[in-house]
Amino acid sequence: MKNKAVITLELQARLDHPSPTDSVTIEGDPPVFSRIRGGIHGDMATCAILANALARVVHASAGLKTMPEIGLVSWVAG
Repeated sequence: MKNKAVITLELQARLDHPSPTDSVTIEGDPPVFSRIRGGIHGDMATCAILANALARVVHASAGLKTMPEIGLVSWVAG
């Protein structure tokens, strides 16, 4: 993978977009494409990541942390 992009991000942020969407494309075997029509509003996404990170955050040492220092976050029912 030397000198080859393996992850790319395209972000378009604008008010009153005529067709807002959030989508993910994975080129692999099998290929995967997912689109959320209407997109996920930024405030809702911020609340979701906060809720999903709580279990990691409460066990972290005091101080300002980056996401790599907190670790991967996830949601588990129950």
